[in-house]
Amino acid sequence: LLRLRLVVSGAFLLFHTTIILHSRDRLGLTTRQSGYLLSYVGMLVGLVQGGLLRVLLRRWDEASIARRVMHLSVPCLLFWAHCPSPAWLLLAVALLCACKSRDPILESQLTREVGDDEFGLLMGVITASDSLMRIITSSLGGFLLQHAGTWAPGTLAALVTALAAFAGRHIAAGRLGPGKKKDA
Repeated sequence: LLRLRLVVSGAFLLFHTTIILHSRDRLGLTTRQSGYLLSYVGMLVGLVQGGLLRVLLRRWDEASIARRVMHLSVPCLLFWAHCPSPAWLLLAVALLCACKSRDPILESQLTREVGDDEFGLLMGVITASDSLMRIITSSLGGFLLQHAGTWAPGTLAALVTALAAFAGRHIAAGRLGPGKKKDA
């Protein structure tokens, strides 16, 4: 579960670390418009994690939400990667921010997997891994933007998320994981 969170977090950090360059190069956003875009992202993430998640948890269990959001993330990341206009970008960003509800859910599931004496260690590992992934995704995103184009970071993030969703489904079904062999 921790590895799954790391991979999915990396895919979304690829979005976070390249959105401004992507928007400038693909859609021609100015510095001021990019600032507004970042404010919009921050506001939406706050609304999702502060309100929408609570509403969703009343209707579905955590595992169901995490699974649905993981599957929704793939087309949303592709939509962002190939966004044709600033108006469509706002919609793509709103959908991706809704998909960000997966982070607190995965962290909640992880904290239930460890004992009270390991909680601090787990939170430290999560924070450290996010910091490391931020460095890696910034470098990777810049490389992809420069050498492949504005579509590449979002497409790679969608591919990584799709693979993580596939692996997560098989881990949950008990077909992959430590000590497990793949079904033929």
